[in-house]
Amino acid sequence: MTKLAALLFAAALGSAAAVSAAPAAPKLPALEDQVHCALVFGEVTRQQNNGTARADRFPAMTKSGREFFVRTGARTLDDKAVTLETIEGYFRTRLSVLQDSMAKSADPAAALDREYATCLPQFGTVAPDFTPTPR
Repeated sequence: MTKLAALLFAAALGSAAAVSAAPAAPKLPALEDQVHCALVFGEVTRQQNNGTARADRFPAMTKSGREFFVRTGARTLDDKAVTLETIEGYFRTRLSVLQDSMAKSADPAAALDREYATCLPQFGTVAPDFTPTPR
């Protein structure tokens, strides 16, 4: 089992217990939008972990980005009724599209900045306790 599949499986198990104890949550964004933003946050995290120049312009995303991604993975498993094996391919395909789009941009860093700014409000409904704080 790959790391992604193991992470999503653990998240799905943990999310079920957390959801049953939580009060009614605000309306979640469209799943496709949430997946896109999970990948945007993942790209920011990857750049920060790799020491990419200027990646520190974003808040530290390791913990908050992971939580957003885990919750998105669990929701995708539930909403799409897919398996861990198929969800990994789905996320990889979507990530490739995002990375290609940014690479073809005249200014990839500015494109990531725009994506991040557009996605940031989703933390309020997807993972409000993990909303990153500006540096």
